[in-house]
Amino acid sequence: MSLTATGYIRETIDEIFIRMNNELKKTFPTININPDNIIYQWLKASAIEKYYLQGNIDDGMQNITPMSAEGIWLDRHGQERGLTRKKPSYAVGEVLCSGVPDNSSVPEGSLFATENNKTYVSTETRYFVDRLAFTRLGGTQDDIPANYANLTISGFYTDPDYNTLISTGYYTFSGDIVTWSNIGYIGSGEYYYGILSGTMGVYVPVQCDTSGIYGNTASNTITVNASSLGNITSCYNIADITNGREWETDNDFRQRVLAANGKTFTLKSVEAMVWNLPGVKNCSVWQTSTIDKALPTDWTYVADSGIGLNGTGWYGLSFYPSSGIGTLSSVTLYGRVSGIAPDLDYGLSQYVSGQISPTGTYLVSGSITMEILEREHEDLWQEIEIPIKYNGLDTTRTYAFYFHQNEEPASGYWIFATTGNIAVNYRSDSFSGFASTSPSGFVYKTGFKAPAYNIEVIPYSNYIFATDIKPAVEALLDNEDGGYSPVCIQYNILEAEKVYLGTRGKLTLYPNYTLATVIADAKYNLSTYLDTLNVGEDVVYSQAEKAIMNTAGVKKLTNFQICINNGTWITRNEERDLAVSNHEYVVLDSNSLYQGAQLT
Repeated sequence: MSLTATGYIRETIDEIFIRMNNELKKTFPTININPDNIIYQWLKASAIEKYYLQGNIDDGMQNITPMSAEGIWLDRHGQERGLTRKKPSYAVGEVLCSGVPDNSSVPEGSLFATENNKTYVSTETRYFVDRLAFTRLGGTQDDIPANYANLTISGFYTDPDYNTLISTGYYTFSGDIVTWSNIGYIGSGEYYYGILSGTMGVYVPVQCDTSGIYGNTASNTITVNASSLGNITSCYNIADITNGREWETDNDFRQRVLAANGKTFTLKSVEAMVWNLPGVKNCSVWQTSTIDKALPTDWTYVADSGIGLNGTGWYGLSFYPSSGIGTLSSVTLYGRVSGIAPDLDYGLSQYVSGQISPTGTYLVSGSITMEILEREHEDLWQEIEIPIKYNGLDTTRTYAFYFHQNEEPASGYWIFATTGNIAVNYRSDSFSGFASTSPSGFVYKTGFKAPAYNIEVIPYSNYIFATDIKPAVEALLDNEDGGYSPVCIQYNILEAEKVYLGTRGKLTLYPNYTLATVIADAKYNLSTYLDTLNVGEDVVYSQAEKAIMNTAGVKKLTNFQICINNGTWITRNEERDLAVSNHEYVVLDSNSLYQGAQLT
């Protein structure tokens, strides 16, 4: 008995006996062991017992892993992964019973059978009704209610008391379809009523009395009225009776358990898998979804100027949640600050048209400071996401988002962008101070939470995100094609926005180095540092400086400054990093699209 590189090796009874015999003779060399000896019989019995124990150990070793586990042991592996073995199920379907419309019933528990005596039990009571309500669908044709077939109608009426007969000149009835020649006689969605005559069919739901595949049977095979109900003239199943299933076998269940092993889902596991795809330089995965469900999701209509909150009046906007939305997560404005702006109070209320100041208490409220800005000390336009969480939005109502400064501005104030004169339906209303500004109003997005996650990718420069990378990520995640993302969990695949690092500074070189060569090497080292940054990671001033100082030939670097795009230049004496937003990644502005990568 041993554990080897190829598995657990179990001994035979003879191998166990010989090993025990040899060990015994080492201690008692003169002992006489033969089949007639009691010691021989004791060794043999002990060998059989050890063989039995080795068998139990062998079974235990097999059941350690789902690859070879069986029965209850395999069930336990499944339970650890949130899986249970599929239980046997009963075959189900419908039997169409014919009879006269006399309000008699086909009771629950009635029996039907095939010619070879498979038995099926009705699971609900059905009636051979003599009167029936129909729904006007609004087009030229209406179908009869789903539980019935093969009807004969003696007349249609407009009222449930059957007083007003509808003229046969307005409709025809054939093949269980009402065809209207006067389509407006009964309004769409309204009821009208029919009196039945002759014979009719009633669909009776049934299931086999025995679970498993035994109950599955083809159409037109259940033809016996086994309960001998006198009001049924004939019966048969129009469609196949299906869904009968046995206990899931070990082999089938094992495949699901092993598949679950390969689909461990965490945000980090998704990030690792996406990162390994060709063309992905870097990526970031996070669990949030702020998709605007109600308004345009870009800032196309931003005017050059905005509304400055340089007073203490009320400001705000109104919005409506789309169908299926239950939780508001944020309101994002587009704006900037002038100087040091005071705190901004905000709140959410249900909105009444024309109401431009809040009344009563907020549904939810809060306050923000300038620290919420991604680039706090820069006087530039940027998205300002105001976190606000409110569950239980009513999609039949309009909501108002109010905000105001909680003190009179002293050294600065908030400025929010407006849209200019655009379509009225862009928003319900916006207001500043105590005046309505609709249709020109604040630019904003409403963010809503959903069970979702985002994957933001930094592609290599020679790969195209839309054609090379995004389809590969979708194929990796699509659960319908065997991907890793759980069912009902949405995902959003994004390309991170490229921003450009501008630099300027003066180099002092060691002797025997040329300026052109050193500058080229310094830019390469700086680009290498930027490649280590993930989506949204800030540029550390000291690390950028270090990348240049570590370049061969550089003796000294003075007046070094960095910025992003056309932003504010950062210097050493400010002792702060260069902020990068959550959806951006940084490359060196080598081609001078903005400030350039200047070193002299």
